[in-house]
Amino acid sequence: MEASRHEPITEPVVVMTNCISLSMSEMTTLLVRNMPNGTHIGKRSRGGICGLNMDNVEYTNNYVGHIGERGKTAVYVYLPQMSTYTLDMEVVDGVGIAPDIEVSLDEAKFNATGQDTQLDRALQYIRTGN
Repeated sequence: MEASRHEPITEPVVVMTNCISLSMSEMTTLLVRNMPNGTHIGKRSRGGICGLNMDNVEYTNNYVGHIGERGKTAVYVYLPQMSTYTLDMEVVDGVGIAPDIEVSLDEAKFNATGQDTQLDRALQYIRTGN
């Protein structure tokens, strides 16, 4: 039996991030940005996708491990399992993902009225495409 096909999503898809968004939220952001109708709104994400191993064990199957010994050698480095890039080959780890539409949260307005300037901008984009 052939699997049924899903209807394509034609509506705008928006993902929002801020400066503390990292890990899976950044993976989701990369996926949405690669959709023809996907847009990233908010602030640059934190840049923390890279899987790290903090144990003093070398994992040769992932080429992850340590150089040096923490607190004992002049150089100590822990090595990531991977590095993540955009389709344009821009490094994400330690840099973050810049939004298509940058919007800051107006904290004073949010604290006074509960109005979220980032969410408002995302809703405007969904409603108008602009």
